[in-house]
Amino acid sequence: MNQASADKREKLYEALNVELENLATNVLEMEKKSVKLVEQTKTIHQLSLSQLSMLAGANAVLGENL
Repeated sequence: MNQASADKREKLYEALNVELENLATNVLEMEKKSVKLVEQTKTIHQLSLSQLSMLAGANAVLGENL
């Protein structure tokens, strides 16, 4: 009975280790995606600032021509 209990416990530990490895892999993948999203957000922000700058310049030119 004691050996059966030890075997059962060993199998549970193995299953737990597999789940922990899967969880660690998922966390790393989420971290990579998060970094990518931050980079994309920065790019969008830079593009938005660039477009606002162009609009402000065009607005100034239009204002001078009125």
